[in-house]
Amino acid sequence: MRLLRLSLAFKYRILFGAAVVLIIGAALYVPWYMMEDLVLHQPAFREARRAADDYFRLVMGNPGAAGGGANHGGDSSLLASELSARPHFIPLTTEITDVEKLLQEEGVDPFVGRALRTFLTKPDSEYAYRSQRGEQGRTFLYAHALRVNKSCLACHGAGSVRPYVENQLAGVITVKSPMLHGAADLIWNRIWLIASGALAGVLAILVFYIITTRFILSPVHDLRRVAIHVAEGNLDERANVRTGDEFEQLSDSMNNMLERLRVSRDDLKRANRLLDEKLGQMAESNVALYEANRLKSEFLANVTHELRTPLTSIIGFAELLRESESVEQDARTTRYLEHILISGRILLEIINDLLDLGKIEAGKVELHMESIRIEEVCATLMEFVRPQVDKSKLHITLEVEENLPIVITDRGKVRQILFNLLSNAVKFTPEQGLIMLVVSRDGESRVRLSVTDTGPGISEEDQPIIFEKFSQVDQSVTREHAGTGLGLAIAKELTHILGGDIGVVSRPGEGATFWVSLPLVTAESVDREPTVLS
Repeated sequence: MRLLRLSLAFKYRILFGAAVVLIIGAALYVPWYMMEDLVLHQPAFREARRAADDYFRLVMGNPGAAGGGANHGGDSSLLASELSARPHFIPLTTEITDVEKLLQEEGVDPFVGRALRTFLTKPDSEYAYRSQRGEQGRTFLYAHALRVNKSCLACHGAGSVRPYVENQLAGVITVKSPMLHGAADLIWNRIWLIASGALAGVLAILVFYIITTRFILSPVHDLRRVAIHVAEGNLDERANVRTGDEFEQLSDSMNNMLERLRVSRDDLKRANRLLDEKLGQMAESNVALYEANRLKSEFLANVTHELRTPLTSIIGFAELLRESESVEQDARTTRYLEHILISGRILLEIINDLLDLGKIEAGKVELHMESIRIEEVCATLMEFVRPQVDKSKLHITLEVEENLPIVITDRGKVRQILFNLLSNAVKFTPEQGLIMLVVSRDGESRVRLSVTDTGPGISEEDQPIIFEKFSQVDQSVTREHAGTGLGLAIAKELTHILGGDIGVVSRPGEGATFWVSLPLVTAESVDREPTVLS
């Protein structure tokens, strides 16, 4: 279709040329028709009428020349020598039956019959004519009506043998003559008409070409040139059309639009430069922040590692002192040692959480993939947390769906996730409360672990923030439950590392259910010895 596209100038010329041909053809059709009648028929008409008039005068001046009243007037030698045409006279009686008999006679031309009927039905008609083509060429037929006037009534009045009335048809003079002149004139007439039409068409096309080129196509080409340059990215190009019409208005509008585009482009360039500067500053800030975060993670890992060693020693010596016989007899010393052990274990738990967080942020978490039975991991973990549960006077249950599949994942990471969830449930569940650990399938390729407690519950607006680092629902300094707010954050990060999802379902006063959905296969399926993936 692209090959069939035509330019505006070419389409204008084609359409206007077709319009000129159509208009000139329509305008010349009437002159063509009328000139053919004028050139071809009028000379023969005048000659035939002159012959009929001469014949009428001869008949009126010498009645015997008409052949004595026969139906077809005789061709006298006088008429044959004086007239170029051959007139004939058809007399009519006053009775219409005579006319019908006349039309039925053999040898009457059909044209004569039609002319007679016309003269009889139309009293105002005077003549009729037509041309016809025969074997010997074109022939002109003419019929002239003879009607009764006052001078005729003077001789053929009411007392005559054949009475007439005024304007009655008394007879018809017919003339038949060959059309020897007019064919050449007709050809020349057609030639001149065609030449006139061609000259008018050429002049019209020439005028149209000048008008369209000067007043239409020139502004369009100028606007097109500007549009092409603008499309190439040159917004400094301007149109210069001075026609005083809509094209000039369009040119001014385009120039105004280009000026606004140029201003917008300059503003955009300045904004881009400022943005580049800001991006450079942000890149430098990001580098600094990354370096600060790296130093923070290293510092946190080193400090927590250095704190954990003496803290472990403090806890160990406190346990030894508590078991000695001298201390058992002193209730106050025993109570102080118990406080030391509780505070030390809490501090050790915080230090371990900080170490895990530092590893996660540094991207140094190692996955030890192996095939495990998730129900065995849960049963072992239940026994591990049971002392805390008994101490807090809680009840804990384990519900496992039958025929659970083997899960290929990191045993330690799963155990740490569940331990954090269970520790969180133990911390917030009041005495005589219930904690349930439920293990079930989650579709065809996942397993679901749910920890449900009967604690105070969590409102919907607080649920998104409990998985953030160092975030707790109760941020006051007098909060009832201690902790750093890292347990759920670490559980969330480890769950995502294993390719799972984590969430919570809870309402205030109705407890909470923390759930974890893990894939049956983490990363790749491993059918060999446990492999470390870092």
